[in-house]
Amino acid sequence: MADVFVGVTLLASVVTGTSLELDLTGLNVRDLTFYAEWEGPVTVGTVAFETADRAGYAGLWHSLGSKVGAADSQQQAQFAGVFNVVRARVTMVVVGGALTVKVKAK
Repeated sequence: MADVFVGVTLLASVVTGTSLELDLTGLNVRDLTFYAEWEGPVTVGTVAFETADRAGYAGLWHSLGSKVGAADSQQQAQFAGVFNVVRARVTMVVVGGALTVKVKAK
């Protein structure tokens, strides 16, 4: 199977919430890069990057990792493995600004 490249905005200028699921099933995705962009003078906030085996999973998702907010910055988190479904979830409300999360998968 040829490499497939996917680039998606999961969260856009939010202070809380969980993104929609990005279903990568069947695309043979083995590399993920999440970008957390903290907009404004953020003083508090945390985002988690999560994965599940199937779309619509209602249980506790597996945490790949997380990033803590920092004023006017962009952070990157990279993961290798086989991924079916991913999402981003604000686990601590963003204070003093907002958060945008993008993911690139290959």
